[in-house]
This record gives sequence, structure tokens and C-alpha cells, in this order.
Amino acid sequence: MLPAGCARDEEAPRGLLVLRPGEYLTMAAVAARIIPPGGIFAACAADIGAARRIDRILARLEGSTQRRVSRALRIFEVAPLFPGHLRPFRRLSAAEQDRALHAWHSSHRLFRTQVFDALKLLTMMAFYNSHEGREALAIAPDPCASRRVVSSPEGARP
Repeated sequence: MLPAGCARDEEAPRGLLVLRPGEYLTMAAVAARIIPPGGIFAACAADIGAARRIDRILARLEGSTQRRVSRALRIFEVAPLFPGHLRPFRRLSAAEQDRALHAWHSSHRLFRTQVFDALKLLTMMAFYNSHEGREALAIAPDPCASRRVVSSPEGARP
């Protein structure tokens, strides 16, 4: 068993829809480095509950996509063990996490850049879809968020 699977001092929230607890915690750590506190936005990833939002986004996607993201998160979590670190991603310092993310972003290996891009995209989707993110970017509130969708009876025309 890999050390990342043995970590017990962190706890993921209950009620996750797609992500396993370890995947959730890794996603939260990645999001925290992509949108850190004190960064260019007033809100950070933790303020908007980015990992929880990502779990909800994934719940709307196909099962094969969910499995790919889950697998990518598990690989990303233990990847720092390979270049010589003795700790998984969540156990690295903030500076080491930033270096790991930069290494994946600038890698010549397509798999690594695709994983980085997917994790960043999910984080940014969660941010842009939050009230705090829209406010930070001066984007008007989503007009559809306040409307209630009423399904019509089968066969009825709008």
C-alpha cells in the first residue's frame, strides 16, 4: 500500500458524490495552490469550497470521465514519491506543491500536462461558477441560477 493511502489525519466531508476521500483531499490541495489565499482574487479555493464544487461538477459527467479524473488524482497524489520526495503531494510544503504543479504544467510528457490542465480547468470552473468568483471577476450573477426549471408533462409543448 502506498503512503498516500495510509494517511488518516485529514478528513474529507461526508456526502461526496464522485470523489473518494483521498481524491477529494488531493483535489482540495491542488485547488488551494491554484487559487491560494492572498492571491489575485479576494476569495481563495477554500473560501468557495472548490473541491466540493468539483465533486458536484464531476457528478454531471459520464462515468468514464469520472473514472479518468479519479485515476488522475490518485496518480498525481503519489507522483512526488517518484522524483525522490518521500511524501505524497498533500504532505509537501506549499512551495514544494507549487514546484510539483509547475513541473507537471511545463512537462514534455503529454500525460502530465493533460493531468495538470484537467485539474486546473476543474478548479477554475468551480471558481467561476461560484458567487465569490463571479464577484471577484465583476461578472453578473448567473441569470439561470434564480429561475426554477419546471419540467413539462410528457408530450406537452412549451
